[in-house]
Amino acid sequence: MNKLPPHDIDTEEAFLGSVLLDSNIPALTSLSGPDFYSERNQAIFEAAVSLYQQGVSINQVTLAHELAGRDKLETIGGAAFLSHLVSVCPTSLDWPYYEKIIKNLSTKRKLIAVSDQIAGLGYSLDGDIEEDISKADNLLLDIRKQVSKVEIMTPEMRAEKALLTYQELKEKSGGIAVRTGLADVDRYLGGGAYPGELVLIGGRGGIGKTTIARTIANNIGSRGGKVLYFTCEMPGQSLTDRDVAGYLGKPVDAIRYGDYDQSEPGLFERITGGAIEYIAKSNVYDVDGVTDTKRVRSLSLLMQQRYGLAAVVVDYLGLLSDSYGRTANDRIGYISRNLKQIAIELNVPLFSPVQLNRNLENREDKRPQLYDLRDSGSLEQDADVVLLLYRNSYYKETGDNTAEVIIAKKRQGQANKIIKVNYDETHQRYCNLQREGN
Repeated sequence: MNKLPPHDIDTEEAFLGSVLLDSNIPALTSLSGPDFYSERNQAIFEAAVSLYQQGVSINQVTLAHELAGRDKLETIGGAAFLSHLVSVCPTSLDWPYYEKIIKNLSTKRKLIAVSDQIAGLGYSLDGDIEEDISKADNLLLDIRKQVSKVEIMTPEMRAEKALLTYQELKEKSGGIAVRTGLADVDRYLGGGAYPGELVLIGGRGGIGKTTIARTIANNIGSRGGKVLYFTCEMPGQSLTDRDVAGYLGKPVDAIRYGDYDQSEPGLFERITGGAIEYIAKSNVYDVDGVTDTKRVRSLSLLMQQRYGLAAVVVDYLGLLSDSYGRTANDRIGYISRNLKQIAIELNVPLFSPVQLNRNLENREDKRPQLYDLRDSGSLEQDADVVLLLYRNSYYKETGDNTAEVIIAKKRQGQANKIIKVNYDETHQRYCNLQREGN
């Protein structure tokens, strides 16, 4: 009696129901059409992927239209079957669990197919035995490569990869580092932040962490780089107010207060003219509201595929809503590891402000140190670069706008550098320090 290949139709349907509930899943999953045992489910998944690639939201209506255009709507059971998929999946949160089951069963079917091929080699009376064994090894190796993302890299493979990398670098105008726009900071970072790096910006509350993060985002955007900015601490409109104030050279309060005709005639025209055009062309894309690292990854992947992506900013790390472990240290360590993996996966720098411990307030010298990072030693471990903020005017009235950016950690190169920049509190921005002769 012939056995059916391993499969689970219910799990496939639950996964497709998840896709109908969350249009971002095609960007996140490692599944492809052939991973589905059911031809009907395979057709539905491939249609959903096509919609995603077109930038069309995936739902019962759009998916039915796409399937009809492929002459497959009636084949899969019509729109009624799509309604069935939604009914069997009340939430999309469990899709990674369904994905794992589908992938495992798909791999087992591939093993069965390969075993038949290996059996054919064994039954064949022709050919060299060493060559047949080599073919069998390669068949199994192909499956192993599909299952495991980890590969042993030989010296020859490493050299070949390095050669391609350095050839690309040779032709890359301006290098591959993403410049923060703060010239001296970029110089000491070796040109700026590098793809795959987690850059933490530490400081006490109110010292200007969001301001420097937004300054960096705007500077990257002004050079044509697309930035995805997650704002967890304040409404996105507040950041827009700061952007407008900085562009017009006006205090933020003047922008937020309103009543422009009375406060300054002509200000409204300047806002709706130059400032709004500046915002529209800023290349900074905002995500407003508290989120978690899963959503950071999901939306960043979506951004990269639809618009391109030069950098991600998460403002700030401690406000991400992930739950993990029993202590704050466990949770923050989990978040920092996830953010680091997102930076690596997307191959872009990820900037994130972080809070510092209050203990430094008890020291005579209140310049922050690396050990002042709040809640977790994992932050120090996971970060590639740690920038710490300090300025005298934070603690006492000095009339001095100079701020210090302390490079407390730099995984590639020398750290413990202090770079002075200008902090423009009125317009909420950081600038390069003006020197004589500039």
